[in-house]
This record gives sequence, structure tokens and C-alpha cells, in this order.
Amino acid sequence: MYPTKRAWMSAALVGALALATTACGTSAAKPAAPSTGPSTTVSATNSPSITIGLAAFNMALTPPQIALQEGYFRQQGLSSVKVVRLNGSVVTAASLRNGSIQVALTGAAPFLTGQAKGLGLLAVATIDRGFTSSVLVTPKWAKAHPLPPNASLAEKIQSLKGAVMGQVSTTDLAVAKSMLAYAKLPANSVHFLSVQNQEDELTALQHDQIDAAIFSPPQSFEAQAKGWAQILFNARDLPALSSLPYDVVATTPAFAKAHPNTLRKVLAAIEAGVATLNSRSPAVLQFEEKLNPGVPPDVVKATLDFIEMTPYTPMTAEQWQGLNQFLVSGGLLKQSYTMKEGVDWTNQFLPQKP
Repeated sequence: MYPTKRAWMSAALVGALALATTACGTSAAKPAAPSTGPSTTVSATNSPSITIGLAAFNMALTPPQIALQEGYFRQQGLSSVKVVRLNGSVVTAASLRNGSIQVALTGAAPFLTGQAKGLGLLAVATIDRGFTSSVLVTPKWAKAHPLPPNASLAEKIQSLKGAVMGQVSTTDLAVAKSMLAYAKLPANSVHFLSVQNQEDELTALQHDQIDAAIFSPPQSFEAQAKGWAQILFNARDLPALSSLPYDVVATTPAFAKAHPNTLRKVLAAIEAGVATLNSRSPAVLQFEEKLNPGVPPDVVKATLDFIEMTPYTPMTAEQWQGLNQFLVSGGLLKQSYTMKEGVDWTNQFLPQKP
């Protein structure tokens, strides 16, 4: 008998995260970090105030914070920039539309689904690619369903037949559907249990109330390090998900039209932050450790090594079409939507690699 939905859940952890940093100074919430390389402060007068929103708090979305730390915005002549952490893609999109933020880093999948519904935003860059989530199983399930060391991806997926899998988001469900299709398994091969958040999902794994779950780093690596679960495979092992855009930099067409030069400067600083994050230097690792208090250093390093950042990489129509196909097949889009260059996305503001 499967556990009653939410019967075991702890209280939900809800609410937006606090303001992170400002370019004109360091707030109490922003940890200090050693320099990740030489930086030059450029004074600027009458530069516009820019607020950048992060749809979630994970390492792939920290380039703006690195850019603040390294003075990349000031190098572009922007002296008033702050970064805020928001509670999800819906809040982030609304904040762009109402003007409380001018630029956002958000997931490519919810961005595309929003555009299909008439959201009317504009993607100006992708910063990473390949789905970073992983499928994990409990030690109990792994012991009961042993696999050979050289098991294929299809065999790993087939070992999930009959499992109860936690589902936090519709993207999790789409990934699960994609994996079942890859292994040629019917959709009902796995039983899905809706879970309110990843904290509750971790609790359920620890108590064997679910057999499997989909997590992104650092939670995926932390769960494995603590012995709560083990990674069965990574979502980007699926060929259909290996090169899709994962996170994007977005703004509104109105802001892009009214402030094209400012947008270019903001994007140049963010891309410099992406490149610095991609260097995986010891100083970057130390900075990320301070942004993730309570996460073991080895888990922070594993996460940093795992994410695939793509600095100064132009977007392509093929990438967007691939993401569209994934969302349609996973049921997140009722019908196909073509992302139009110049309307939904553009490389017009992307700086060239230094």
C-alpha cells in the first residue's frame, strides 16, 4: 500500500529568500570571499539602478553574485546593481513584468512554457546546459534491485519498475516520462507521489516512504554523501536532455528597447561571472562554500564540478526546439510552441568572448 499523500509531510518551508548583495556595498547577508582574480573598480556617475532577480538559489545562478564580488559591474560603468533571491519562476516572471527587477536568471523550461502562454518576455542568454537533476533511490530499493557495475542506462531505468517516486515539480514529472520513454516502459511503470518541497522529499527518502526521487545538486550529492540515497543516473545521461538550455538570462522587450547599452553592460558582467564560475578555481570554491553555509565542502565541490556552464555561447533555434519537444512529450506543453528569434530570444546583447 502506498503512503497517503502528504500524510508524513513536515511543515512547508515557504517564502522568498532575503536580499543578497548590492554593488555599492556589502549587506549583512552577503558573505565575504577572497578575490577570484584581479578586478578594477570603475567609478560611474548617473548609471541606472539595476535589480537582478534569481528564480532559485543554486550554484548555476550565482554568476551575478560573483560579478558583484569581482567588480565586473563597476568595470562596465554600473555602480548601482543589486541581486535578490526570489521564490520560483512564477514570482520572477511577475517581478520582471511589474518592473521591480530588470533582469532575471530563471529556468529555461518554465521560461518557454510561460512564453507559450503569452508571458511576453525576452531571453538574452543561456548560462548552462544539460539537465542537472539526478534520479536517486533509497539504499533499501538499491539492495532489493541490484545492478551489475556496467549496467546500461536502460537497465538502470528498468530497475525502477514498481517504485514510488516523489514528484515536487512538473519538470520532475517530465524528466520521469522522458526516462520511461527512453527505456520503452509504459507510463504507469512508476507510481508518482506529489510532494510539496524537496525538504519533505528528503524526509520521505530517509524513512523509506518513497523509493526514488529527482533532485538537483547540491541536494542530490548531499543525500548520497549522508547515506540517505544513492544516485542511480543523471537526467542529462538521457540523450534528449544532454544539451538543452537549462537556465537563461531574461528581461522584458520594453527594457531591452529602452536601455540596450545598459543591458549589454549587465550581460557582459554576468557572462564574466559565468566564466569565473566555470573556472572552478579554489577561490570560486571558497566563495561558493560561503554562499552555501551548512553544505559540506566536498558536496559544494561535487556540485561545482557537475554543472556545465556555457559562457559567451550563443543560443540556437535547435536548442529551443529540442526543449519544446521535451516539454510537449512530458505534458508540460499542450501543443508545440516555436520560440521565435527576435521575439522570444535574441543573441543581440551577448558580448563576444574576451
